[in-house]
Amino acid sequence: MNQVTTSDGWTVTSTSKKDFIERLATSLENREKFGKVVATAGIAEARVPNDVITELMIRHLSGDWGDLCEEDKKLNDHTFLNQDGGRLHSSYENAYEGKTIWIMTSGFGNDSTDPNMCHTCIMYPNEY
Repeated sequence: MNQVTTSDGWTVTSTSKKDFIERLATSLENREKFGKVVATAGIAEARVPNDVITELMIRHLSGDWGDLCEEDKKLNDHTFLNQDGGRLHSSYENAYEGKTIWIMTSGFGNDSTDPNMCHTCIMYPNEY
């Protein structure tokens, strides 16, 4: 298992070196396009470990939408490729202690330096 922590605190884990390098490069390349990243009170109160959050964020940043239906994945792919200010939604079942965690980016492709135009939130589904 390969693992590295980037200079900005992201930890990336993978089973193969090729997969590891590809995932790291893709996620770092896309990271700034997702705006400010925040977590809800439920995520904070559950004390979801950083390595779990990091792994889910890397999946989201690299276009792995998790456990969504094909139609929702296609909508995400369209927004991801066109960067048209749309919403990206990922759902990861059994992400932590048997619970599903969602990651949602609003305004993908908008000005990522303005949190009113583009931001990403990590949450439990019941917090939406």
